[in-house]
Amino acid sequence: GEPVAATFSAGLADGHGLSVAEIIRRADSALYQAKNLGRNRVHAYDEGVELHPSRNRTSHSQIAA
Repeated sequence: GEPVAATFSAGLADGHGLSVAEIIRRADSALYQAKNLGRNRVHAYDEGVELHPSRNRTSHSQIAA
């Protein structure tokens, strides 16, 4: 068969004292931060940068700052 290429990005969020929905929301935001920064990234949730494709449009330069 054909070779398959894959990349990995992950979002991490500390869930201490938060609802499951909030933990998922924060991890989702961190995942989109990781994806916007490039391939093969792991990114921890950052309150200063809320990022989700349908909610906020944050540029790469804003994330990297």
